[in-house]
Amino acid sequence: MKSERQQTLAELISGIEAYFKELSYSNARMRTFRNGWELLNKFMLKHSIEFYEPLVGDAFIRNILDTGSYEGLSRREKDTIRCANVLTEYQTTGFIKFRSVSKSYNFEGQIGELIWVFLFTGSYKVYQKIHWAVTGCIFTDFQAILLQTRCFAYQIWTSSIS
Repeated sequence: MKSERQQTLAELISGIEAYFKELSYSNARMRTFRNGWELLNKFMLKHSIEFYEPLVGDAFIRNILDTGSYEGLSRREKDTIRCANVLTEYQTTGFIKFRSVSKSYNFEGQIGELIWVFLFTGSYKVYQKIHWAVTGCIFTDFQAILLQTRCFAYQIWTSSIS
């Protein structure tokens, strides 16, 4: 929770664990956080730091980054940095923002063109609403959309299997 007083790492972790429990975080995810907080605790002990504050989190993160870039870190190191960021965010705001990673996919080649046409034609929206869960219709509708849009890759594919 947000607090005006200084907090030890143990006090802060206790509060955030209760918060995560309310949000139904999995045991595996909690273990990841605990492992990161253990590393942070060792860092604080090594540097004789009694209370956690955002500057401590920043110093810990700089220690992990050393002279490298974030992109060059292992998954575990990135998770450890997230552990420190979560503590700082929780201490300063009283909650943790949910983060969703935006993913993009690059559809290339003949199969990619087929997928692109299928997913991004106006026909797909109708297909999605009516036929999504109906087995047997998926491939038939997919073929119909490809024929309708005169997909070049589909024409090559069908002529090669004939």
